[in-house]
Amino acid sequence: MIVDDSSLVGERIRNLVKETEGIKIIAQVESAAAAIKFIESREPDVILLDINMPGGSGVEFLKNVKKSYSNIIVIMLSNFSDRYYRNLCEQYGADYFFDKSMEFEKVLDVLVATRQALSK
Repeated sequence: MIVDDSSLVGERIRNLVKETEGIKIIAQVESAAAAIKFIESREPDVILLDINMPGGSGVEFLKNVKKSYSNIIVIMLSNFSDRYYRNLCEQYGADYFFDKSMEFEKVLDVLVATRQALSK
């Protein structure tokens, strides 16, 4: 599941995973409120989460998701990649943190590893 208000990011992620067997993007939502509704009805294995979203902070969303759904893997994918945000997201339970501009391709490695772990 992608939680990011940028359709370009969603498209880039879909292109990254489209030929990878066993990985499906089941939703892209633009706000924390929409993400919570979706999670309540269909819990994803992985959430790709931006920090800056309309109607709420990705950091607060991360904190709440990890309290209620600790088994969901959360990958922070943001342009706010300085040490402050990395530490804050780690503190609130982010499993991974990648800079959108420099580490985007690492997302695929994590998704493949997660798929392999879940299929065991």
